[in-house]
Amino acid sequence: MPDQDYSEHRNFERYPIDFDAEITGSAPGGDAFVDKSVLRNISGGGVCLLTDFPAYYALGREVYLRIRLPDTDKLAAYMVCSATVAWIHRSEATESEAEIVFIGLSLNDPLTFESQKFSTIADDKASGL
Repeated sequence: MPDQDYSEHRNFERYPIDFDAEITGSAPGGDAFVDKSVLRNISGGGVCLLTDFPAYYALGREVYLRIRLPDTDKLAAYMVCSATVAWIHRSEATESEAEIVFIGLSLNDPLTFESQKFSTIADDKASGL
């Protein structure tokens, strides 16, 4: 993350993670988007992610967050919730590196578990298959 200190903005302790995430929503122009990203840290109230598509995000815009849980290939497991863009931090581009953009999302709901394979099994049981 940038060298700036944003600790005064934090109500929860942040924990570094390196999980794949999918963020969907509407870009400022109104077009739907899907951003495949990587989470850099998580807290009780939000996440920080790295994006290659900062134009998708605007302060206050609501998005849908799907965090891929590692080592769950058989379940295809995710933690999901809606979130709001709380902040956007840009690093300076250098000769050797492009600009890096971090997005802060404030979680609107508690994270819930989602698994397509788990849901299929539960649906089969419920239908008597």
